[in-house]
Amino acid sequence: MLLRNTLEKEEWQKNSNKIHEEIKNITDNLDKYQDIINKFNNIKELLELKDDNLLEILIKEIKSYKEELDKYFMDLLLTKEEQNNCFLEIQSGKGGVDAEDLAHVLLKTYQKWTEKTQRKYEILDISYTDCGLKFALLKIIGKNSLGLLKSEKGTHRFVRYSPFNALEKRQTSFVSVNVYGIVEKNKVIIKNKDLMIDTYKSSSAGGQHVNKTDSAVRILHVPSGIVVSCQNQRSQLENKNTALEILQIRLNEKEEEKLNLEKEKTFQNKNNISWGSQIRSYTLNPYKLIKDLRSNLEISNVNVTNFLEGNINEFLYKNLLFFKKNY
Repeated sequence: MLLRNTLEKEEWQKNSNKIHEEIKNITDNLDKYQDIINKFNNIKELLELKDDNLLEILIKEIKSYKEELDKYFMDLLLTKEEQNNCFLEIQSGKGGVDAEDLAHVLLKTYQKWTEKTQRKYEILDISYTDCGLKFALLKIIGKNSLGLLKSEKGTHRFVRYSPFNALEKRQTSFVSVNVYGIVEKNKVIIKNKDLMIDTYKSSSAGGQHVNKTDSAVRILHVPSGIVVSCQNQRSQLENKNTALEILQIRLNEKEEEKLNLEKEKTFQNKNNISWGSQIRSYTLNPYKLIKDLRSNLEISNVNVTNFLEGNINEFLYKNLLFFKKNY
């Protein structure tokens, strides 16, 4: 009886803390909303003065407040899970050296985005080629990273005149992007007997220590065929733990896709990296155009250059609204 009462008290306390946390989130959001409204009202009053000397300053203020308002609505739309960090995977597909070069371009775009949005990234595994990038795995650290980036999952199609071709022929290339959430609840139990673990010398940062020891770790999960590598840490144990964490995420995702076929309608599986699973097309010359094939958002000319410099929030916000509305 005493044990039951204790357990019931602990459960009540747990639920009580959760309710208090939810109430605090609601009141915080209301305070933020009121603060933004007050700022816009102040701007409105100043605009009514029709003072040309204030106009340029007020335009900058309006842009700043709009960004603040966009972030506020993102917080409301995203679930608690979607507000977490995430893993971002980039892989070159069909298109040879052009695809490798453009995979590297896309990697730098996401890296610049994290910096512009006050996030951080860690390169967990990366495979460079003479012309670009074969594969990269990053951890993106910052609020709402999963919710904003998961719509990037799919195949990105690039068209341009190839700088690697003497005749500069028009080349179509494909780059795959995958996004994984952080594990909160394991859906699949990983058994040691199902793992093949190899170690090798890291090619990432780490100096002399990396060159002398086999600190990088590669794990094969035999039943599923999933392979995960990690080489960003000096310690072999740290690399192994990170690789196991990523393996758990990928196994969970695979299991979830089996149980929930509707998920395929929302975020495409990474099948053959070719024409069939595109989410966005990039035409880089003879003209510049980026078109998202879900939300139908298009940008051209200088805006394409800005996009590749990491200014991708317009696409992220538009796709978030699209998926929340339709799924």
